[in-house]
Amino acid sequence: MFYPTGREMAEIDRYSIEETGIPQLVLMEKAALSISCEIEKLIKEKMVQGKSFGKGNKKTARVLCVCESGNNGGDGVALARILCEKGCEADILFVGGLLRSTEAFTKQMEIARNCDVKIYGMELFEDEEMLKNYDIIVDAIFGVGLTREVKGVQREAVDAINSLSDNSYIVALDIPTGISSDNGKMLGCAVKADMTVTFGFTKLGMLFGDGREMSGKIIVSDIGFSRKGVDKVSPVCYGMSNEEADSLIPERKTNGNKGNFGRVLVVAGTKNMCGACIFAAEAAIKTGAGLVKIHTTESNREIIQTRLPEAMLVSYEDNTFSAEDIRKLDEAMDWATAIVCGPGLGTDDAAGEIVKTVLMHGDKPLIIDADGINCIVKYGYGELLKNRPNTVLTPHMLEAARLLSMDGEYKEKDPKQIVAEIIDRRIDIAREFANAYKTVLVLKDARTVVAGGEKVFINTTGNSGMAKGGSGDSLSGIISGLVGMGIDKVTAARLGVYIHGRSGDIAAEKSGINGIKISDMIECIGKAMEIK
Repeated sequence: MFYPTGREMAEIDRYSIEETGIPQLVLMEKAALSISCEIEKLIKEKMVQGKSFGKGNKKTARVLCVCESGNNGGDGVALARILCEKGCEADILFVGGLLRSTEAFTKQMEIARNCDVKIYGMELFEDEEMLKNYDIIVDAIFGVGLTREVKGVQREAVDAINSLSDNSYIVALDIPTGISSDNGKMLGCAVKADMTVTFGFTKLGMLFGDGREMSGKIIVSDIGFSRKGVDKVSPVCYGMSNEEADSLIPERKTNGNKGNFGRVLVVAGTKNMCGACIFAAEAAIKTGAGLVKIHTTESNREIIQTRLPEAMLVSYEDNTFSAEDIRKLDEAMDWATAIVCGPGLGTDDAAGEIVKTVLMHGDKPLIIDADGINCIVKYGYGELLKNRPNTVLTPHMLEAARLLSMDGEYKEKDPKQIVAEIIDRRIDIAREFANAYKTVLVLKDARTVVAGGEKVFINTTGNSGMAKGGSGDSLSGIISGLVGMGIDKVTAARLGVYIHGRSGDIAAEKSGINGIKISDMIECIGKAMEIK
């Protein structure tokens, strides 16, 4: 489940060809063959009961492969020829905007001409009547090596492909032209694909921003890259399969008791903000924690005991935090095997004292979220955080920017400006922060990133319906529940975001993506953990 950058993928490709000895044309043929199989599936799906793929009564689909003279274009040329040999009507449009052609592309064009594949130039895009006959347009202009802005005739080709999307199905080879394989940013313009067939691995840039939007449905095709090459490159970013997630969930022993499954303390909730601590505590219970205790203001007592009688309660008076309150909090932390601090806590002086007390108490697993993070920034607790081992931080983008602004090169920058930098370099920045503060960083976004150590985990479960107040609170509860059951903090963080996303996906199936409530997601946590 690696997610390589363009540079990492180029090295895997080079190693497979030069070190392992797999001929480049063999990889190209396998790539083209795999795409032809996916296109055949598309055609069959659209020809049910004799109906043609596109308009009219054609017995088969017509395919146009739009190619440049690099290796990505060579894949497209090979694809057109393979489809023609299988009886499909497939043509090539050669963009011709590069000064040089790769050796593999030149060879593929020679083979295509020998097989009488029709080859057109850019003038074809001016023939509206002929273009209407193409049911599938294949983008084979640029691949993962693109680092510059798309301009000139290649931009004209991209714009022309996108203009055909109403009547034609767009398939991208490896990555949509114009998408950075490193961060998903659009390089001037980009092809908007209905489907992308990518080789070996989903590329990192296809998971974020424009890359996620423009890639459409992603199909990963194994074309035989050298395993030794992959091991040598060892891409930084990776994901999780259902099988791995299932193997990481602790077995619930039949002879266990509540003390065997973790004691979670949720330090959260201020006046009029008790929902956050309820979401975190209930998520910990749903994840499997044996005992949960909530530390919150006295004004929250009645609603918590009504809504969540399973949880124990420790309270303090609103807006105050005395020496006796510190003693009671220390006692509660001594009891716990995992601690959550921050959801709905507020940032007043009482909250600041609470966060300071938590940071200074031992080294039990600690998950800091929301106002816990905001208090660290507001009261200057950066050094306490650095000296507090066994900690997981779960900021969203703006909270992460605030953390970065505490020191170093970001100190004088506006947090909103820092957010833009995080979006561009989220993997590197997440790793740098996690290593500097000796913590695990869960950077929450549409694709949540977990950094802790040399590798970075990227979560691919979940949906946009989860983007609602309280979602992060439930995530902190899930992670605490897993940590409380004895899972190490890095594993708990990445498994937690995976389960959190799955619970949102299950809730969306029941309620529709727009109708998801946080309580719906929490209700689905148990089901989300039954991954088998």
